[in-house]
Amino acid sequence: MGSSSSKKYKSNSKKGRIYLQLHAPFCYTGDTFHGTVYFVIEKPYNVESLNLILTGTEKNSWPKSKDFQNEEKVRFLEQTEVMRRFDTIVQPGHFEMPFSFGLHSTMPCSFEYENKKEKSRAFIKYAVTAILKPKSGKELRFKHKLIVRQAPPQDIQDNITKTEEDLVSACCCSKGSTKMEAILEKSVYLLSSEMKLLLKISNRECSVGIKSITAELIQRLILRDSSSQMKITENVHSSSTMPLKLCCFTNQMDFISLTLAQSEKDLQMQPSASSMLISCNYIVRIGLNYSSRFIKKQGPWVIIPVILMTGEQEFERLNPPQEWNPVIYDTYQAQIEANPPNQLNLPIFQ
Repeated sequence: MGSSSSKKYKSNSKKGRIYLQLHAPFCYTGDTFHGTVYFVIEKPYNVESLNLILTGTEKNSWPKSKDFQNEEKVRFLEQTEVMRRFDTIVQPGHFEMPFSFGLHSTMPCSFEYENKKEKSRAFIKYAVTAILKPKSGKELRFKHKLIVRQAPPQDIQDNITKTEEDLVSACCCSKGSTKMEAILEKSVYLLSSEMKLLLKISNRECSVGIKSITAELIQRLILRDSSSQMKITENVHSSSTMPLKLCCFTNQMDFISLTLAQSEKDLQMQPSASSMLISCNYIVRIGLNYSSRFIKKQGPWVIIPVILMTGEQEFERLNPPQEWNPVIYDTYQAQIEANPPNQLNLPIFQ
């Protein structure tokens, strides 16, 4: 029955074969995902039941020392649903059984990270497995990866404004203060999309000139184990510097525009995520570069938290074979029973 990107094992035997197809390439937290189990019976088959198993697993690992690799794994979801029981021997034929599964709104989204240089990795994975279980003998299985994405926030903000004023000093001597106002066009972005900033700077209270502005998109990834030890990694994924040449004691400027462009080639970009063992969040950080070599700090810093989400992706559907004439059962409906795992909620980093 065509091809699929799913991982399958023990899905074929002399008596039949089984497949599972999801109706969309991903589902959002809080939504219901839909799919269909297809199975073909070649010879009379003494089947006990058709089962569906939904699993969710998160895992991370990082080196604690030269000779010891810390590893933590949690199976936070494992739910088995008996979609149909069979009282009689199933005769040869084609069969379909649609299903739907409702997800909690606070479930962690799918996530994959690997840093070969630091020898650290982390993932949050879901899978749906269809099982045709006989009364005796080996069962038929088909396992399909399920991609869960964070649902877009209902309170997406536009034109997020942050203002920061900072004292400037060089060699322990006060040089006055600088004030900066930054406006980010929105709070949620797709991976690899551009971020546009408007900046307004007042240097009228400072005796040192400003030579440039730097804006950065920074990822903070936190991996945690059961003993609450943490591995914290910060990565600058995009950076843009604009020459300014703003003299000392200069009056307030009009707004200037600065764009952060994310690169699709950056393999370490992951969506924002939070779970028991993993936290991944992002900020846009804007700083000023002063013309005096005695001032090392890029200040004032303006910090704006942002959420990054995954965009659309390709999706391959199964193609029914010729002369496909199935028996179609009623749709089986289920809801996640287990509570979602506690999230690793931490304050926004500076």
